[in-house]
Amino acid sequence: MNPTDTAIQALVRGNPDRFHADEAARRAAAGFPVGSAVFRIVGSAALEALLADVDPITMLVSSVGEQTVCLLALEPGRVDGFGRTIRDLAAREIVERVEAEPHL
Repeated sequence: MNPTDTAIQALVRGNPDRFHADEAARRAAAGFPVGSAVFRIVGSAALEALLADVDPITMLVSSVGEQTVCLLALEPGRVDGFGRTIRDLAAREIVERVEAEPHL
């Protein structure tokens, strides 16, 4: 890391306010605003279209072999409905795995 990086300066000065503001702006610009719930979901090719129905803030999609991997951010109030959708998709064998991403 560069000594002028906001994280280093916040630590050295004992004042995290600038770092928090910069980090919040970076996360919002990337589509993962502070306070959003972030999940990684692995499933079949149908997964992307079906997850669009949960109206995520952001959804990044990639494929690995036969699997689709979605990283999505949700407003906290949408997590309960998301859980119901995921359980339904898992019962239909469309979702194989769900992981919360607490560090995002």
